[in-house]
Amino acid sequence: MAQPEPGSDGMLRNLTMACTGFFLVALPTSQSIYGSLFRKKLDLQSSSGEMDVDRVMGKIRTAFIVRGAILEAAAFLGLSACLLAIYTGWLQQQPLYWVNFLPAATFVAFTAATVPSRERIFVDKILGRGY
Repeated sequence: MAQPEPGSDGMLRNLTMACTGFFLVALPTSQSIYGSLFRKKLDLQSSSGEMDVDRVMGKIRTAFIVRGAILEAAAFLGLSACLLAIYTGWLQQQPLYWVNFLPAATFVAFTAATVPSRERIFVDKILGRGY
């Protein structure tokens, strides 16, 4: 692979700053939006007096998808910057560009740690403890 020219990483530097800025905004925003869907206690009763599981699961699914979409956008931006750094040869010269991988790693970690399970839904949402 050819050596990159000194000073030719301007676009990559700008993309890294944009990725970092977007990630720093997306992380608390995704958590805020996710939490705003559960600010009030879930209404578990339907008009007939029985538990409306479909409605509760729909809210949980929607919140999970919205949070994932916001974090996924930051992850793809970071992975694009990593690929650009690899193809231009700057990743070997400046390992600092690996910071662009952080949004993708965070997305995978958040998704793996917060996948809705029966126990987590019961403890976190129905009992009102939230995560």
